[in-house]
Amino acid sequence: MRPASLRAIPAVEKLLQAIGKTDVPRPTVVSVIRRELAALRSKNQILDFDALIVRIQAVLGSLRLQRIQPVINGTGVVVHTNLGRSPLGTRVA
Repeated sequence: MRPASLRAIPAVEKLLQAIGKTDVPRPTVVSVIRRELAALRSKNQILDFDALIVRIQAVLGSLRLQRIQPVINGTGVVVHTNLGRSPLGTRVA
């Protein structure tokens, strides 16, 4: 790869700004960007800036789906701290 073509690979900070805010922590985003740029360098391949952004966002999207997501378990019995388990009255049911 010629040195001039290495300059066509965008900087990490420029890619971070183009991607914007994500649900993935910043160190993880930086790691993904660096990994993708290293893959481009090793393959002697230059992608269009927009194609590179789409590729990085796809990787971040798959990471986002793999993360543990907080959920609310609404299947349990409502428990009051002073009454224990309270059955519903006949009028309510």
